[in-house]
Amino acid sequence: MTVRDVWADESQDFTPWLAGNLHKLGGALDLKLELVEQEAAVGCFSLDILARETDRGVMVAIENQLEWTDNSHLGQLLTYAAWYDARVLVWVTPRFHDVHLDALAWFQRWLPEGVQVYGIEIRRPRRTADGTPDCDLVKVDPSDASARRPVDDGLNPRSRQYRDFFQPVIDAFWTSGFATDRSYALARSDQPFASGLDGVTYHASLEGSGACVYLWISTGDRNRNSAIFEALRAHEAEIARELQGADVRWIGQPGNRVPASMGMVMEGAAIDDPPENLALTQAWMIDALPTFKAAIHPRLEAILHRRPPT
Repeated sequence: MTVRDVWADESQDFTPWLAGNLHKLGGALDLKLELVEQEAAVGCFSLDILARETDRGVMVAIENQLEWTDNSHLGQLLTYAAWYDARVLVWVTPRFHDVHLDALAWFQRWLPEGVQVYGIEIRRPRRTADGTPDCDLVKVDPSDASARRPVDDGLNPRSRQYRDFFQPVIDAFWTSGFATDRSYALARSDQPFASGLDGVTYHASLEGSGACVYLWISTGDRNRNSAIFEALRAHEAEIARELQGADVRWIGQPGNRVPASMGMVMEGAAIDDPPENLALTQAWMIDALPTFKAAIHPRLEAILHRRPPT
């Protein structure tokens, strides 16, 4: 689920939600916040949320957006904070460009003492059982911008091609909360994603035979790998129904140390496809991997909890 699935409009939906949930934002920042005004006037413009930090009694300027950070919102935040002489500046977004994290770090170094600048990312947007919008609000350390960038290290053209192809896929997973172990694509044809379970990982790949999202079982014990694989395959018919006719393939390789994988395949896709075809492959991966995991993961958890015999 993406941010836009939960809050369709920034000013009509997300800003009122955030204004009503300043305790969540305050918890992420370790500050006590109280609402002063929503859409606070700044000349002919408006600040999304004007709040007060109650311990010091200083004004807090909060600017939010539902897309990647952009220069416009950075300028707005600074302009509106100056108008209200805010001592705390907060920028809320699903995803920061590294250049904007660098800018926040620079401002923090050079702004007057007592002025604080924070970046907050919207993670795991969702609806609760009763349909109420919700998400995690996570403080991002601006000084970590360089650590979030993949190092080029003189990549060859093919490796760079794969990295550039997968980055929009990683971005979509990062903002939706599907994958939180890294925010950058690896420079290779296969991208692993932690499952939270020992010995298994999810993957998205683009090889010569096409695009694939799959489960990789690698516990270090060939017999245990096979046992997990066979226990999961016992649900093959149910999984096929839930995946609604997707091309699902079960691959058992008992002669290998890592004997088992299964996944969904999109035939015909290739890294050298024209841009419009690559965009279709990216969209397929962004939809297919969470759908695939939703069908597999509950069953996998139950199998591992029972600890199939090795």
